[in-house]
Amino acid sequence: MTESPYLLNLILLLGNVGIEIFYDPIKDNCLLSMKEINPNDVAEKYNNLKVIWDENDKWHIRTKSMIYDFIIKSLKSIHIDSSSKILNAGSAGYSYGIDERNILHIDIAKGKISHCRT
Repeated sequence: MTESPYLLNLILLLGNVGIEIFYDPIKDNCLLSMKEINPNDVAEKYNNLKVIWDENDKWHIRTKSMIYDFIIKSLKSIHIDSSSKILNAGSAGYSYGIDERNILHIDIAKGKISHCRT
């Protein structure tokens, strides 16, 4: 696999159509592509991954850090109490330090969130 020059590579599934977004921070531009994607194939791929955040991969470390920093910054601007619920979409069961009592995990890879309370 060649290293991507893009900081962000995101796939959004809308039914069976995938919209892939690539962001290049150096050129400050985005590329979009659309293709048909089988959601079952995506679920199988992510359910079979042993590690979601590979600590030996600089891209994964940076991405995880950016998401964590965004969440912490965002939570400072809202009031969270014991009745608050936060939807963590695509979480793979990772809570980013948020109290599990406040999180609703959702992921196409159901095996990755099977340990989360319902």
